[in-house]
Amino acid sequence: MSFIQKIKRLPRLREPYLVAAWPGMGYVAVKAVEHLIRVTDAELAGHLEALDCFHLPGVMVRDGVFEDPNLPESFLYTARLEGAPRDLLIFLGEGQPIPGRELKLGEMVLDTAQEFGAAGVITFAALPTNMSHYDEPRVLISANRGEILASLSHLSIDPFEEGHITGMNGLLPALAAKRGLPGYCILGEIPGYTLHLENPRSSAELLKALGRLIRVEFDTSDLLDLAEFLDIEIDSYLESLKERDEADDLDIELPPRNRGGGSVH
Repeated sequence: MSFIQKIKRLPRLREPYLVAAWPGMGYVAVKAVEHLIRVTDAELAGHLEALDCFHLPGVMVRDGVFEDPNLPESFLYTARLEGAPRDLLIFLGEGQPIPGRELKLGEMVLDTAQEFGAAGVITFAALPTNMSHYDEPRVLISANRGEILASLSHLSIDPFEEGHITGMNGLLPALAAKRGLPGYCILGEIPGYTLHLENPRSSAELLKALGRLIRVEFDTSDLLDLAEFLDIEIDSYLESLKERDEADDLDIELPPRNRGGGSVH
């Protein structure tokens, strides 16, 4: 059963991979997919409606008046990639499902993707480490079958060998294995002290890795420009913690303000 609403006429896609993201740490996955939608001129194909997979924790009030309550939405886009061997289906979810509904939502997304010929599944996720926000983030990759992971050795992306990938960004590629679809999760490193701050530098590295995987190059200059701006904001945030004697508890060292090449951990 398809849960796509207001579906538009889709272009003929060439063995598309589904690239999907839901909110997570550092907003890394969502920001990468939002940027991917922009730089590929992706077209909105429709909405996936799954009302019983979400809940409303509250409502917004503005100027003393309640706003209309809205559940998180889920969007499906299509992107034709000229000169690339395949096209993309792009899924963007505004919120993680409520506990116990993850499998249902994952199967719905995969059902819809396969209706449109999806030949594989790729998600993004964040990997918190003790890196500095001035370091170049490492990128790691996991796959839903060992032989698939082994075939990626030429990409110069280290495997994420052991750990836990939370939320739908980790679950969807695992579910794809049961359908015989290759599935990947590309993880971008972020500083452990910026879990609730945007990390566009990591999002840019995810898109570079995606480009190597599907043999196409994406323009990430806007993300890198934003990263330079946010570096200053993070510095100010850490300075304020130092002033309140809170940084000692967090074991944070301020990096030098002049960004060099950065080290890889």
